[in-house]
Amino acid sequence: MTAIYTDLTPEGVEVGQRIAARVRAAGPVKSVARTFGVAPATVRSWRAGNPPQFRHLLEMVGLWGPGWNAGDELAPETLAMYEAAQSLLIEQGATLVDDPFAG
Repeated sequence: MTAIYTDLTPEGVEVGQRIAARVRAAGPVKSVARTFGVAPATVRSWRAGNPPQFRHLLEMVGLWGPGWNAGDELAPETLAMYEAAQSLLIEQGATLVDDPFAG
């Protein structure tokens, strides 16, 4: 698997930092690692601002939804990735819902 951004473009750094903030807010390293089925070192990497692999980004979007960005508006780059993730899920046969936690 490849990372979302393999270079250090400003967009890649921005997305990595936004993801890092949300991952830090998600709880202890070991808990986040269990949630995503990764090693604690991977979570520490995300917390340091390194973007996750695309499959993990999809899991983050699925778990946290589009509002994962701590109440802020999504950056255009992040919104584009979210929309790409949604499209990929739909292409794979998924049915998306607005709020998976709604009664």
